[in-house]
Amino acid sequence: MMKKEKILEAILVITTGFIVLFAVLGKEWMLFVAIASGLVGLLIPELAAVLAKVWFKIGEVLGFVVSKVVLFLLFYVLLTPIAFLYRLFNQDSLLLKRQNRSLWSERNHIFQPTDLKNSW
Repeated sequence: MMKKEKILEAILVITTGFIVLFAVLGKEWMLFVAIASGLVGLLIPELAAVLAKVWFKIGEVLGFVVSKVVLFLLFYVLLTPIAFLYRLFNQDSLLLKRQNRSLWSERNHIFQPTDLKNSW
């Protein structure tokens, strides 16, 4: 069971959304839907609860779909071209292609006391 406040918030969002759409697009039916949803929220709490459940279910579905689409676009539009360009212009910075038989790399470094401070 949803709380009364959440139901009224959902109805208010639906009503406000249709009023804004009416102001932007100028379609009369949007104003009638806004008035009807506002009256349902005020006068018929059971129907308002059903409307709110439908509204939240639409939000869940949109959240699921939109997150997948955004991640897909982010990966294939932004990250994949960067990876291809990096591979095209840079050498083997991770030393994945071995020049010799050992994976050890020799590091000629004289350690100082400051090297051990803030090692992370």
